[in-house]
Parts: sequence; structure tokens; C-alpha cells
Amino acid sequence: MNLFRARRRALLLPAMLLCGTLFAAPASAAEHCTSAREHEIHFAGTDHELHVYRINGREPGATVLIIGGIHGNEPGGYLASDKYVDLTLERGNLIVVPRANLNSVLTDDRGRGGDYNRKFNTVLREDSFDDQVVAVLKKLISESDLLLNLHDGSGFYRDAYIDKMHNPYRFGQSVIADSESYYSGRYRRELQLGEIARRVVDQVNGQIDDQEYHFHFSNHDSISPDTRYPEMRKTATYFALTEHEIPAYGIETSKSLPSTEMKLAHQVLVINAFLDEFGVVIDVPDRVVEAPRFDYAVLALNGEEALVVRDGGSVEVETGSRVSVDRLVGNYERYMFADLQGYGGFNDNGREVTVSEPISVVVRKDSRICGNFKILPAAAPKPAEAGTLPLDSAGAASSANFIVEVNGIRQLVPAEGEIKVVMGDKLVVRDYIAPKLPQGINVNFLGFVGNPDDNRGEDRGYLVDTANDLLVDWSVGGRGERYAIAVKNGRRELTRMTIHLLKPKLDYVVVRRNEEHPQVLQTGEAWQLSRGDRLTILGSHSNAPDDYGLRYLLLDSTGVQIELKENSFVAPVARRRGDRLTLAVMRGSVTMGSVRLLLTSAAAEAQTSR
Repeated sequence: MNLFRARRRALLLPAMLLCGTLFAAPASAAEHCTSAREHEIHFAGTDHELHVYRINGREPGATVLIIGGIHGNEPGGYLASDKYVDLTLERGNLIVVPRANLNSVLTDDRGRGGDYNRKFNTVLREDSFDDQVVAVLKKLISESDLLLNLHDGSGFYRDAYIDKMHNPYRFGQSVIADSESYYSGRYRRELQLGEIARRVVDQVNGQIDDQEYHFHFSNHDSISPDTRYPEMRKTATYFALTEHEIPAYGIETSKSLPSTEMKLAHQVLVINAFLDEFGVVIDVPDRVVEAPRFDYAVLALNGEEALVVRDGGSVEVETGSRVSVDRLVGNYERYMFADLQGYGGFNDNGREVTVSEPISVVVRKDSRICGNFKILPAAAPKPAEAGTLPLDSAGAASSANFIVEVNGIRQLVPAEGEIKVVMGDKLVVRDYIAPKLPQGINVNFLGFVGNPDDNRGEDRGYLVDTANDLLVDWSVGGRGERYAIAVKNGRRELTRMTIHLLKPKLDYVVVRRNEEHPQVLQTGEAWQLSRGDRLTILGSHSNAPDDYGLRYLLLDSTGVQIELKENSFVAPVARRRGDRLTLAVMRGSVTMGSVRLLLTSAAAEAQTSR
């Protein structure tokens, strides 16, 4: 079974955590010196493929398990969980399973092989993919301190019957627990499940204007013999509470909300409130749901990565060749699947087939079809002049690709293509691949000198600091915005790609004043501080793809730097009207943006005190 070699990209979404936590880190927890993430794939190359993402903070703390897509027709939950995969944490840990039931997500079905969320108190069969997925989820629960199981439920939950859409048997817009409280021998304390949930609901409802869409706490009281929800004893939350004695909640947004975007936004509000409650403070994940777009597929031909075919196009290969879909490229990094019609299941990523007849390939993002292409057999290779490249039916050079790494993440760029990088990114040109490529080619990064002592125009393998190593005079048009990487055979240029260099740009800074809730300050925004206020910088968001070289610089009105201790400081009183501080976010030596902090004057404070 071939493992689909999916690429991963770390986004700059800084996160911080509250100092107080309900649960101390387990005694066995190792000290984390840096924030780190791991990606596990179970049952790779099948329709049951299970991706597990572990994000470990720099300091130990509570571990929160987020499960999305346990029901495949509930996109609010699984799309919301996507937003937490690329976070960085200062303290504590996340385990994120965005699509627990991929087999059903692919067909927009609640459960093709049965309801996963009714399998947690049954004997699991080793010959069943469904059961073995649940076995993995049960193990992840055993490693966690809090479970959040994300759903889209019908109607709107209410404590008493109002009408058929608003009553105790509807689950939408509710936070569900299996008991008001539960004694945990693991933590040697009573878990106040209802009290916690009501605080979360109050915090969330304060951010939702329409009362029709407010959340309510629903106590299923599943541990009671006379519960009105006996089937809930088979669920993941009941298993987590009774078997592992950890708090566990179902988060249900309503299927009747007007848009998927609203479902996702409400899920994010509730998840963030729970993380805040358990000592985890994160940057606000974005709530945008873009329509999926498929750009091109990278194919392996006879075991070697060599072909690219664009959406709607086709590519010819010699009859009898072995072909597999190695990578799908579009506007989403994860959960893009190639379905080779007539072969395997819905997820044929990495499946190698022998081409003897035309193969139609459908590309899906989850269950939504977003593209297609064809693989066609040719009786014999077509003659081609050395150095030329066969074109696919869409007119793109389908078999010519640059391999580059940006901040350690490999990307394939079609010939004549362009990628965007942010000034300060580290880039390595690894290689150029194409069939019938003549011997003795050079791959030349124009505007970069890899070896000043022997500048032969061969720049493969060199690390390029895009903030300091590029020569503006050699950029396209001499403006320092675009640089070409050219493939040459002697003096003849065969093809090229372009690097579009973007200036680092700050979107916003997340700060906390004293013990208040985090505040998002947009670039250029001003915020007032009084003498003695403690301001803590929780993080920032920019167009930079990682936090390499990121630092904060605090300056007074005269431009003198003020020391930050652990990204925190206490505001002084203004000496005169108009005194202010400037908080700048730097990437290396480049200022990405800043916010202003206005200081109240001594006279104003005296007036206020009178």
C-alpha cells in the first residue's frame, strides 16, 4: 500500500496559553523546549485514511483532543477542526483529528458502515476498517485531558418543548455533556461539567447577536438509569468520561444555520472558549471557507515523479507504463483526493496502475468534486527534439517541473510557473525534472551567486536567504519584485520559473491587558493604556509562512527601545499629552507593521481620580 506523499505547510498562527489551568500536566509529560507538531497517517491509501495531528507547546500543559467528521455529513465540525492543525502553542497540547470518518465524508453520508459515534462501548473487530478507526480514537482519548467532539445537529435544542424544531430532542446549537458533574479518580476531584459548559455558553452567546442562534447547555445525564438519551452511552464523550474520567463535550451547531461559514464560525467560538477555560489561549483561527479549487496533479511515471497535468487536461504516457497520483495541488493543503474511475475506492492517492486504456480521474475535496483530468495511453513515444517538452491538451508543459523548498517544505512548480514567497523566507532550488532532458544542464537562480569563487550559473542545493542574498539589479525589470530561475543548456535557455518576492506585512497583533480577554489590534490601530497596566503580547499574524526571525520591538515616543520581558511590560504614566509607545513586529531587520499604544497622562489620571 503506497503512502500518499502529502505536503504540509506550517502557517504563522502564533498561540499563547493562560497561566492557570484546570488540570496539571501529567507527571510523565516531558518538558518541551520548542513548539512542535507531528502528523500520523493510519490506513493510508484507503477510503478510511485517518490523519492525526499532534501540536505540542513549548511548555507542558493540558492536552485537548478535537475530533471532527465522526459523522461524514456534518461539515461545520470537520471544517472547523481544520483551522487548528497549523497552530503553534506556548503551553499545552492539541491532538486534532479533522475527519474521523473519511469514508463517509467522501460521500457526504452520516456513516456508510454504521454510526462511528455508537461504537465506543462495543467489541471492535480487527477485520473492520470502521472498528479499527474507532480503536485509534479510543487510544487518543486515553492520552487526553479534554475531549471536544464536533457535530452539526438537527434543529435547535431547548430545555422544554416549543415546537418541532425547538425542543429537548433537537441537538443543534448545544453543548452536550453526559452528567452535571462526575467524580474523577484520575484527578481526585469532582468534574463540574455543567458549570464549565455554562461559562462557555455565556462567553460564546455574548458574541452572537441573534438569540435564535444562541447555544444552550444540554445535560444528557447518560450515566443515569432513567436518562432520556440511553443511546448516548455508546458515544465517544460517554466513553471518555466513564472509562478515562476526563471532561468530554459534544459541540453541536445547527444544520439549520444559514451557511456553512456560520457553522464553522460558531464551532470556532465554542472551541476557543473551551481552550480558554482549560488554560489554552490561541490566536483566532480564520473562519473563511473557500470553494475548493484543483490546479494540477503531479504523477509518478514508472516510480519516478515526472509528470504534471492540469485541471481539465490530459497527459499521454506509453502503453504499459505504471502511473500513480503522487500529489494534488490546489487551494487546500489537505483532504484532496484523486478517484481513478474503475480502480479502488474514492481515495486513490498513491495507487499505482498500469495504463492500457484511457483513465478518467475525478478530484474531490472531501465529498465535493472540484476537478478532473485524463491519463491516455499512447502506442509509442512521440518523437521530440532534444530539449523540447511535450504539452498536455490544456497547453501546459505537463512533464517539466522545478523542485524547490521554501522554509524546508518541498514544492513542485511547473515550467513557466510562479510561486510567491515572503522576504526572509529560506529557499533551496533542488532540481529540475523533464523527460528527454539533455545532459549538462544548469539551473541558474538569476540574481543569486551560490559560489562567488566559481560562479558557473549552477545554483541547485544552495540555501538562499531572500532578504539578504538577492541582487536587485538582476531581478525581472530591476525592481526587486520578481526573480527568474532558468534552465540552460550551454547558452540556450530551455525554460524558467519565477519567484514573486512579497514584502512582509503584518495583519494584526494579539495582546492581553491585565487579565482581560485577548484583544486583536490591526496594523496601525491605536489602543489606550493606563499607568500600571500590564500588556502581554500573545502573538501576531502576517503574510509570513512561519515565525523564523520574528521578534517584537517596543519604542517610546523618542524612539528609545523599551525592554520586553517574556513579551510583556508594565505601562508607565505619560509625561506629557500625546505620549505613546510603538509596538513593531519585525522579521529579521524588516518591519512588518506596528500598532500604537496611547498612554494616559498624569493630569488625566488625577482628573479621573477626582
